[in-house]
Amino acid sequence: MEFYTWKDFQLKEKKILLRLDLNSPVKNGIVEDSPRMKAHASTVELLLKEGAGVVVLAHQSRRGKADFTDLSQHARLLEEHLGREVKFVDDVIGEKAKSAIKELKSGEVLMLDNVRKLDSETAKLSPEEHAKGEVVLALAPFFDYYINDAFSVCHRSQASIVGFPLVLRSGAGPVLVGEYTAAQKLIAEIKRPVVYLIGGKKIDEVFELMKTNLENGKVDKILVVGAIAQLALAAKGEELSESNRSFVTQNYAGWIDKMKELLTKFSDKIVLPVDFAVEENAGRVEYELDKLPDVLIGDIGEKTIAQYKEILENAKTIFVKGPAGIFENSLFMKGTKELFSFVADLDAFSLLGGGHSSTALEQIGIEEGKFSHISLSGGALVEFLTGKPLPGIEALKRSKQLFSS
Repeated sequence: MEFYTWKDFQLKEKKILLRLDLNSPVKNGIVEDSPRMKAHASTVELLLKEGAGVVVLAHQSRRGKADFTDLSQHARLLEEHLGREVKFVDDVIGEKAKSAIKELKSGEVLMLDNVRKLDSETAKLSPEEHAKGEVVLALAPFFDYYINDAFSVCHRSQASIVGFPLVLRSGAGPVLVGEYTAAQKLIAEIKRPVVYLIGGKKIDEVFELMKTNLENGKVDKILVVGAIAQLALAAKGEELSESNRSFVTQNYAGWIDKMKELLTKFSDKIVLPVDFAVEENAGRVEYELDKLPDVLIGDIGEKTIAQYKEILENAKTIFVKGPAGIFENSLFMKGTKELFSFVADLDAFSLLGGGHSSTALEQIGIEEGKFSHISLSGGALVEFLTGKPLPGIEALKRSKQLFSS
């Protein structure tokens, strides 16, 4: 590969600095388990079996957000997955952390505290500047190797992601390799027809993806669902009820003209819903677009589901990002469940990405192996698919060049 992986290193009795993405949902102060936790636990177990001592470096949210917290609960969750002790120190680069790292033995795991507690982690610096910053200077001397297993943070040019590869022999872990390989298939090894099923609420994450790959001809059809579908319908000039029009205006005012331009240019490739489900008398009722009552949309309807299935059935490459509706409400799970289940059973390369997509998949009960790959990444995956270099990946490539002898 263009960068080293963990397989390239002799890990027995070595100390490994392992960058993971353990960012997890937090409800009422309780950190919840996540697919990322499970996946990264497998990596930790693999390194321990190789005889390494593993120090985990990770983050939770960012300063100023309600779910910004220390990583003590994350350590306990990782411990549950591993079935062995995970030591935790409420420090990152201070004497407590350094002492704990020195004392760590092969076959043991230590988790440092939230690296984003340090302002230097997120400082807007070049990789070279980060490599000379306090995070790297404090920790690098204690380690034989640095392994990045978090593709999901590789779009961030932050100290713990781009600094260490310039001073330590560094490589990718199995989760990162799996993510990178699957994403490559969507841009370098595509089989046609290529269909994107794009939903959810995060237009800022997917608009550039849609635009870029429509313009470069890498996608044949984009099926739009979720809140983004409401934006697209409003941009197209379709009549939405007052409630839904207000929803679009409040959340996507700056995107309407951009979406209108995209729809005009690629009207033959972007497919929009024709019917929707709303809640009436505590039940699910479906309406065609021109008959929608003044109630907020919760899901796509059966006609849209059938139309989308017909297009998906002929696809050879499928990218799914975002649910079709408010799947957390059982009344509005149908669109997401039917489309995700349908894609899972197709004989096509299928990549599912995004946290909400993974959560929906779990709730539906679809086996992980049904999709060709389930990505744990959001923004990083989207940026990669738009052709942007990812700082974390570029840093690993540079590390291989620096430490190739």
